[in-house]
Amino acid sequence: MFDKMLGGVYRRADRAYRENVVHRAKALDASARALLHMAKAMLAAKESGEDQGSALERSLGWERLKALVAETEIVVANTREDNLTEIVERYPTVRRMISVLLNAFAFRSWKPNDSLLDALDLLRGLYAARPRQLPQRPPTAFLKSTWRKLGRGSTFDRRAYEVAVMLALRDSLRSGDIWVEGSRAFRVFGDFLLPAEAFVARRREGELGLAVQDRFDDWQTERTTLLESRLNEIDTLASAGNGWTGFAERFGHLRTGAPPENIGLMTALLADATNLGLARMARSSKIFSHSKLLWIAEWHVRDETYQAALACLIEAIHAQPFTRVWGDGGTSSSDGQFLKAGGHGEARADYNAKYGSEPGVKFYTHVSDRYAPFHTKVIAANASEPAHILDGLLHHECSLDMTPVWAALCSANAHYT
Repeated sequence: MFDKMLGGVYRRADRAYRENVVHRAKALDASARALLHMAKAMLAAKESGEDQGSALERSLGWERLKALVAETEIVVANTREDNLTEIVERYPTVRRMISVLLNAFAFRSWKPNDSLLDALDLLRGLYAARPRQLPQRPPTAFLKSTWRKLGRGSTFDRRAYEVAVMLALRDSLRSGDIWVEGSRAFRVFGDFLLPAEAFVARRREGELGLAVQDRFDDWQTERTTLLESRLNEIDTLASAGNGWTGFAERFGHLRTGAPPENIGLMTALLADATNLGLARMARSSKIFSHSKLLWIAEWHVRDETYQAALACLIEAIHAQPFTRVWGDGGTSSSDGQFLKAGGHGEARADYNAKYGSEPGVKFYTHVSDRYAPFHTKVIAANASEPAHILDGLLHHECSLDMTPVWAALCSANAHYT
């Protein structure tokens, strides 16, 4: 109800502000037309050699000129870029809710010394003792700069201050920075924790029920031991010739077809995958120079080697017995993901009913029923997808047997067998 009432106050004030803007515009328009008529008459008198004072008296008159200047000066002085004055004029409506609100609720904040809470306490005291003036320096740190300018020197108009405090309270309640004591939706984080005494007692009795050790040193020792055990397990399996996918061998030399050095290749691929770039990767790794990584990328990393390596990984995924839980490996699903790009797309004349003329492309990906992305292709955002569905189903380099159902190709988001 508080939020709704302040919203109504703001809407009425904004409507009054717009009406005042229109009124000032009409007044300035009338003054400008009269002064323009006078200026033309004076210019014409100067060209003809006539007395300009006589021309002014005849076209407008001195008394009318004085009145226009006074009216225009008032309009210009009252010109504002905000509706704060109109909001303050609704103070009687705001005043009726302040004492009811402050007496009904206790407000809390996550900040240790929130000046807004100090302001609420100040208003609560003012309405209880009913003094007529604010203290010389009321709390103002929470106010926006647009409200602070309503202060006159070292004093602050009480009406404006109370309205500003209520609007700040509404915004803070909306954001959760301020909440009502007892609220289940918002509270300080410490309220969700165990009391310190209960934590100590449960920890002493071993009843915390945590999934990890409650001391960092113990947790670090446990994780280090587990890591070493897993690394030894992998080393044993690798020594027995089990588990390699042959991924690196697919990046053959452009001329000789020879496989690259594994560590250098993985470093270049990681720079590509993370968008770090070869130069920054060389500085970060301190193992290979930029020229060495550039040589590996130019001679071993190409679209066709990427595709062959991806096929090798897909084969390894499908060879795992556990993946049969999800499917038999003969079904796939495909869809496009739109990614925005920099620049202006309007000049390309590429318009899509879903994405409009925003610049970007779609990455069209095929995923098998064993959750292996066996084909990805970059296409235009407005391109028709069925033809690219066939590209993924028929031109991947895996041994997957994907036979499309031709009647289903009318839909780009269906599943294909």
